[in-house]
Amino acid sequence: MHTRNLNLDGEQVSSHQNWTFATFKSPWLWVYGWNQTAGAGDYYKVKIHSYHGVRFRVLSAAGGAGIWTYEHFYATKKVAKVMKNRHFSGERYYPEIN
Repeated sequence: MHTRNLNLDGEQVSSHQNWTFATFKSPWLWVYGWNQTAGAGDYYKVKIHSYHGVRFRVLSAAGGAGIWTYEHFYATKKVAKVMKNRHFSGERYYPEIN
């Protein structure tokens, strides 16, 4: 396990092109590049949702400064087929571009 001093400027950080850095930003796991100086990175969380009384875990992926959800992942193909375009209340989704 490696740690990174977040108080260093970009010139002082050792270069690791394919490393990532993660921190917890409740309820999200925030992942971004070790040497990333711009951009918001990616966010991931697992939450229990229910649909017609059935409860199941959903892995959600988000990005951007507003932590906008752009994708959900399900544990089985059967659930994914049923829930494929479902939006959940309480999530912020990317605004649609018209």
